[in-house]
Amino acid sequence: MKSKSVKNSLTLMCLMIVLVSVIVIGGISISNISTMTSTANKNYENARLDGYNTEIKSQVQSVIAILQAEYDKSQNGDLTEDEAKKEAAEIVRNMRYRDDGSGYFWIDDTDYNLIMHPILTDQEGNNRYDLTDQNGVKIIQEIMKVSTGSDGGGFNEFYFTKADGVTVAPKIAYSQIFTPWNWVVSTGNYVDDMEAEMNSSKNEVQAKYHTMITVIIIIDLIFTVIVFIASRIFGNTICKPLIEIQNFANRMSTGDLTTGVNVSSKNELGKTAGALDLAQQEVVGLISNIDGVSSHLQSAVSDFKKNFDSMNESIQNVSTAINEIAQNSNSQAASTSSASENIAEIADGIADTSSEMESLDQNAQLMQDRSNKSMETLHRLIDVNSTTKTDIDSMYKMETILKDYDEIVHIPMSSGLSGSCQTAMMLAQEYDNRVFVVDSQRISVTQKYDVIDAKRLADQGKSGQEISDILTENKLNASIYITVNTLDYLKKGGRITPAAALLGGMLKIKPILQIQGEKLDSFAKTRTMARGTKIMKEAITKDIKERFGDDYHNVHICVAYTYDEAPALELKKELEELYPGENIICDPLSLSVSCHIGPHSLAIAICKKI
Repeated sequence: MKSKSVKNSLTLMCLMIVLVSVIVIGGISISNISTMTSTANKNYENARLDGYNTEIKSQVQSVIAILQAEYDKSQNGDLTEDEAKKEAAEIVRNMRYRDDGSGYFWIDDTDYNLIMHPILTDQEGNNRYDLTDQNGVKIIQEIMKVSTGSDGGGFNEFYFTKADGVTVAPKIAYSQIFTPWNWVVSTGNYVDDMEAEMNSSKNEVQAKYHTMITVIIIIDLIFTVIVFIASRIFGNTICKPLIEIQNFANRMSTGDLTTGVNVSSKNELGKTAGALDLAQQEVVGLISNIDGVSSHLQSAVSDFKKNFDSMNESIQNVSTAINEIAQNSNSQAASTSSASENIAEIADGIADTSSEMESLDQNAQLMQDRSNKSMETLHRLIDVNSTTKTDIDSMYKMETILKDYDEIVHIPMSSGLSGSCQTAMMLAQEYDNRVFVVDSQRISVTQKYDVIDAKRLADQGKSGQEISDILTENKLNASIYITVNTLDYLKKGGRITPAAALLGGMLKIKPILQIQGEKLDSFAKTRTMARGTKIMKEAITKDIKERFGDDYHNVHICVAYTYDEAPALELKKELEELYPGENIICDPLSLSVSCHIGPHSLAIAICKKI
């Protein structure tokens, strides 16, 4: 029974340790995942609401641009003002946005008359001054307040009938005035539609959360079963020799000295069994000695009858024999004590083994730390060697080129993204104003246009100093917009956390980045590459209008990509249709950019012509 209790105790102890560890680690993991999921859902909801508002604002602004174009036609004499208004109204009537085409626009004038509505066509021309929702909100009056204010546009909330003509739901609208015609352009989102879309995404995240929890629980259960089986096997390894030793002791107590201890292991338990076998052999020898002494005693008694004088000698022999028996008994007790000491040695051996394992783990950790430090030192040496080689190569190239040319204009990668620019500037000081280093704050395709412009300026007879000054003055007139297809490389580069990458991947978020000057910043977020392409096209349209004189002939436009050229060529065709006559090129992004964003990314670059 004792052996079984030891076995069961070992199993129970292992299970308790494992269960406590599983409960603690699993609880912490589940809590962290739950907190992370809740935070992600909240952040997503806020971002999504902001995205909806930004979307309808940008859509209205695109309509304002169309109205401006039609107005310009009337001012140029291409159309009369009435013809331009009619043409503009029909264009806007047919405009839709969102994948399902649910997004539409309507137009009122500042006198509260409905100019155009693609659904309420029968109400066009009606005065809507008194249009009121179920909460008493004067819809058109409120729209006029925000659109005719100092900002020229703004948001409103009101209840309105949906396209089915029956359902009344809360709506968030954005309105902006087109002053030349006193037209107010509006569009909006129904709140219940936005909530339904967000709930769908949140339900998807929640489903993934439950899946992760289930996986954690299954892993914990499997681990517990494995530990239980291992503890039983380990218990058998320890308890079987103990059972054999106990059975041997029981046999000795009944006087059975014919069978030894059957333990073949070479550990401390095996040594204990060997000591018990030796004790058994000593007891058997002792019994043989006792039998011999008894025979001798009987002979002495027989001789006593014959010779009284030999009686005393016989008595002495008996006394000696008895003393020998006592000594052998003491030897047996010493053997038993030795067995006990061997059992104690087992416990000491287990403690020594544990101490040795801890020491081994510490040594392994120390070796790992030293290895990491060695690798860090090696990397620093490699970087130093690489920098030194680059400097030597640059000096050699400059020396070689200056043998045939009077001046050099060197256009390295932006100083904010690489140290090569600073190195080049230091080297240029050695050549007495014959080498001019331009910190263009550009990279990849926009840097290429700097080289093209520099070549053209050189052909015009500009000096190195003049070319450098012109490029420096124009350095910030460029942007690259990149839609990233995967978050893995941003995570590896440390630009986003692993948690953000995980949740972003679950939500299928594709960030849109902007490179302008020496900064790489987040510009927007989307869930499809098609939507990302649309946002990038809208961004360069805005840049042309606001930064580059509203004339696309004043800019260079380029499509760039990583790994996959086919989508880039399709995007190039779309841009050629938007900007006819413009020489739009298609190039791969440089490796210095591609390695940070990964494959299947698309980009549009724009920079001002010199």
